[in-house]
Amino acid sequence: MLAAGNDAQEYGDYKQEDSGQIRRDKTVQLLLNNEADIHLCSEDGTSPLYIACQCKYDSTVQLLLSNGANINLCENEGASPLYIACENGHDSTVQLLLNNGADINLCTKDKASPLYIACENGHDSTVQLLLDNEADINLCDDEGAVPLHIACQNGHDSTVQLLLRNKANINLCTKNGVSPLYVACYNGDDSTVQLLLNNGADINLCTKDKASPLYIACENGHDSTVQLLLHNGADINLCEKEGASPLHVACQKGHDSTVQLLLNNKADINLRTENGVSPLYIACENRFDSIVQLLLSNGSHINLCTTNGFSPLYIACENGHDSTVQLLISNRADINLCSKDGASPLYIACENGQDGAVQLLLRNGADINLCTKDGVSPIFIASENRHSRTIQLLMNN
Repeated sequence: MLAAGNDAQEYGDYKQEDSGQIRRDKTVQLLLNNEADIHLCSEDGTSPLYIACQCKYDSTVQLLLSNGANINLCENEGASPLYIACENGHDSTVQLLLNNGADINLCTKDKASPLYIACENGHDSTVQLLLDNEADINLCDDEGAVPLHIACQNGHDSTVQLLLRNKANINLCTKNGVSPLYVACYNGDDSTVQLLLNNGADINLCTKDKASPLYIACENGHDSTVQLLLHNGADINLCEKEGASPLHVACQKGHDSTVQLLLNNKADINLRTENGVSPLYIACENRFDSIVQLLLSNGSHINLCTTNGFSPLYIACENGHDSTVQLLISNRADINLCSKDGASPLYIACENGQDGAVQLLLRNGADINLCTKDGVSPIFIASENRHSRTIQLLMNN
C-alpha cells in the first residue's frame, strides 16, 4: 500500500535513470513477486488499489488489477476504488476501472453512488463518462436524494444540464418530498432554478410538510428567486401543512423586501393558519415593526384574531413589544378586545409584568378593571404573580 501510493519524488542532486512512476511500479511488482498480500488493508479498510486510484496512478492500478486485486473492494464506509476515482475526477482511472469490470453502481454505506459523488463535485467529464457506461442516473442515497439533487444543491449548472439531457427525473423527490427545484430555491440559486423551470420542473411541487419552492425561497429571503418563481406562475398562497403561506413565513423571518414583493403580487394579506394566525399577528409576535406597518398600510385586518381569540395587540402586549403596541394603538386596534376566556391585552400585560405595555394601554383608555370570564382582574393577576411595579402602576391609575 505504501508503494502503491508513493509519489517517488526526486531529492537534491540524486539522479535516477527511471521515472518515479517506473520505480513505483517496480517496487509494487517486487513486493508482489515476494507474495505480498494484495488485499491487506489499513485500519479504515483502504486497499492498495484504492490508494492508487485516489492518486490517479493508472499504471499502478493496471499492475494491481493484473495481479488479481479485487476491483470492487471497498473501505469501511463502503467507498470503492471507482468511487474515489470519481470523487477526484480522475477520468483515465475511471475508464480503466470500468474497462476492467468495476461495478458502476456500487454505493457507499449511505447509498451514494460513483455518479452521485461526481455530480456533487461538478466533475462533468466524469459524469458523462459514467452516463456513457450506463450508470443509473436516478439511483438514490439513504435520504432519497439522486445525483440531480446534489448537483442542484451545489449549484453545478453544467452538471444539472448534463443530467437533464440524459433524462434524469426532474421531479424525483427525497423521502421528505424535497424536489431538485426546492433545493435550488432553498439556496437562492437563480440560474439553477431557471434551468429547472425551463426543463419542466413542477413549480408547485411540495414537500411532505406541504412546503412549496416559493415558501422556502420566502423563508430564506431570496427575493430574486421569489420574483422568478412568481413570474413563472408559482401559487403565491400555497400553504404548508399547518396553513402558513409564503407571506406568513416571510413575516416570521423579518424579510421586509420579500413581504413587499409578495404584497405587490397580491398575496392574501389576511390568510390565516389552522390556528387562526395571520401574517400581521406573526409580525407582531416577533416585533418586526416595519413589517407590521407595511401590512397595515396594505389593508391588513388589525383585529383579526387566532382561534383562541388572541389579537395582534394581545400578542404584542404578552411579549412586551412596546413599540409594536404603540404602532397598533396608533392604527386604532381594539384596545379591549379579549380572548375567548375573556383576557384583555391589559390583563396579559399585567400577568407577565410588562409595565411598558401596561402604561401604554392605560394611557390610551384600556379598561383597568376588565375581568376574565372567571372574574380575574388585571390587578389580581399582577398580585398573584408578584409584579409589585405593575401593581403600583395599576393602583396609581
